[in-house]
Amino acid sequence: MKAFGPTRRPALARLALLWALFLALPATAADRSATPAAQAVIHPLLVSPLSDAANPLWNRLQVQARRLAAPAPAARSPLDALAASVVARMAQDPEAAARLLLKDPDRTRAARLEGLLAELSKSPDGGPKSALQELARSSPAHRYIFDGNPAEASLELDGIAAGFEGLSLAKRPLETLGRGEFGAVYQHPGVPGAVIKEVNHCLEVLLRTDVTPAETADEEEATSRALARARAGPRYLGRAKIGARPVSVRERIFGETLQSLILDHRFGSQEHRMILGLLRRMAKAGLRTDDMRPPNIMIGTTRLNPKPHAYLVDGGKLLEPEPGLSPRERFRSLLNQDIKIRARWDPFVGAIVTYKPMRRILEDGLGQRTDKTRWEWFKRVLRELVENVSIPPPH
Repeated sequence: MKAFGPTRRPALARLALLWALFLALPATAADRSATPAAQAVIHPLLVSPLSDAANPLWNRLQVQARRLAAPAPAARSPLDALAASVVARMAQDPEAAARLLLKDPDRTRAARLEGLLAELSKSPDGGPKSALQELARSSPAHRYIFDGNPAEASLELDGIAAGFEGLSLAKRPLETLGRGEFGAVYQHPGVPGAVIKEVNHCLEVLLRTDVTPAETADEEEATSRALARARAGPRYLGRAKIGARPVSVRERIFGETLQSLILDHRFGSQEHRMILGLLRRMAKAGLRTDDMRPPNIMIGTTRLNPKPHAYLVDGGKLLEPEPGLSPRERFRSLLNQDIKIRARWDPFVGAIVTYKPMRRILEDGLGQRTDKTRWEWFKRVLRELVENVSIPPPH
């Protein structure tokens, strides 16, 4: 028994402590690797223009004002850190607060924030506010909010060239995130959290239509801005030309398309609720587009919003809203709309297009996760064969 007496207990305790530290190393390393991403600086472009109704910064300011009044405010995301530093400066600089609140079109929201700032400014200097102000000095987005041009921040497109194979920077192709008949989407090399959408018609589009790239860019801008205002699409940050080619810069969605989720049998009830939420936001805003195909719908997060949502990233043309319908009726109409899922060209007939209702696309996506028996699988396939009737478009 003496071998395991008091002389051995400290050694065993040290061994136990070393073993616990060893087990904690992977988690600590993972936390450390996630820290830079969580505290990364937000580019000014992502928070401008501040008067944009879809800008999520306004929604965080009141939350951060309340947290600043607490003893130990915590910033859990880059946007939270930015909003907290903005509020700290507003509380200590009334002129800066007035300049920022004038940019807010929602005066009711501005009035509520003014009341919180008045309470916060009564607290003594130092403490959390001073620490957050030190953080604010290192953020170019923070400086831009108060001192930048209220129009738009730079799109950061300098040095990017357009060639036959797409966009490049210093003769290196930009990372391509997607490509379609009307253009391609690239990761923005200078703005984390943004993409560059290039309008570049393929040969088939050039042969079958006389729509110019400039007209396509106009349609995309109108649709994208309308969807962003309804919180149904990523924010449209600006438009320019690279050479003679129209390009736009938009908020990036970090996620996957509805098509990939369905094809990989990963479309579940949570994703289904997000798609229905997207349709409800569009119905509330009275929006309807002509290209809500599964590849154009994404479920994911943005640089400013870590909570997953469904977004229509490329909706095509805006359609006239159906007159006399309530938001609930517009939602049902969107849910039952026919979606083009397949198209081919027949030299004798012309375009042959296959349509399926949005409701059926979602139900079938869920069904692939819930088919338990061969009979259920057979019934679903048989239903698809009956419903997916290919018909030529009306002349």
